Amino acid sequence: MSVRIYERDVVSIIADINELLKVEDSIELSCAYGGYKAETCRGHYDLLSTGYTTKRDLYFRLAAFLRGLQYV
Repeated sequence: MSVRIYERDVVSIIADINELLKVEDSIELSCAYGGYKAETCRGHYDLLSTGYTTKRDLYFRLAAFLRGLQYV
């Protein structure tokens, strides 16, 4: 059985990424059409180039992105 992913879980990972990067234009969660994506530069840049996707897919992609940042 899979674990349910809540919006707060995605927001938490985005907060961790923002804390690690310490950039001026922070990453934000964008929601539209029942999908989610991580945006930066005030909505002009899709961070992972996924377009709108499910919370689960975005969560696991952001978790992989965060792990990559931590080990660089």
